[in-house]
Amino acid sequence: SDGDRVMDCVDLCPSDPAKTAPGLCGCGAHDIDSDGNGIPDCHEPRYVAITHPVTCQLECQCTACGTSPEVCENALCELECPIGYIATMLSDSNVLSTSYIDQNRIMASKTDVPSADVTNATAVCTKIQDLGPNKYDITASSDCQLGFAGTARMVCAHGYRLVVTGNNANLSECQLTSLDEALCKKPATSTSAERTWTATCFRY
Repeated sequence: SDGDRVMDCVDLCPSDPAKTAPGLCGCGAHDIDSDGNGIPDCHEPRYVAITHPVTCQLECQCTACGTSPEVCENALCELECPIGYIATMLSDSNVLSTSYIDQNRIMASKTDVPSADVTNATAVCTKIQDLGPNKYDITASSDCQLGFAGTARMVCAHGYRLVVTGNNANLSECQLTSLDEALCKKPATSTSAERTWTATCFRY
């Protein structure tokens, strides 16, 4: 009756055209082990991420005070997630420089900002659970004046190892300082003022 060319009298899954026996996951479900850990997906505990956003406002450190308009050489703020959470930066065109302080804190900054401008930075806090993602991606970036070097730090949560990903300058400019941290440096000779580095954190 399911069109799999096996008679219902010998088909143990008569309503499932993909199976003639229940297998590990039963009729109507595929026996797939997507992460290769020997446990089929149907028997894996389901991970549900617990998240919430945090926002901070970049505050000016004015170096051209008294001029009109006043300009901040470096406007910055710290995004801090609660202990036990992982911080990941949301993409924001207004915030061009981000560097990890540790797994739950990110420093966001921007150069040459008019002091009258208000810029907010936002990150997502993801709760670290016994059952968590096998991997997640992080991004750090540097925005400095052309002809000046820039640096940024990437940090994975405890229990995860950091692997620098991406192309172009990522692999040559980022050096692991430990299993879960990397320091990235944009050389002053770069033809661009901006640089973004990416990494993936793998559970071990």
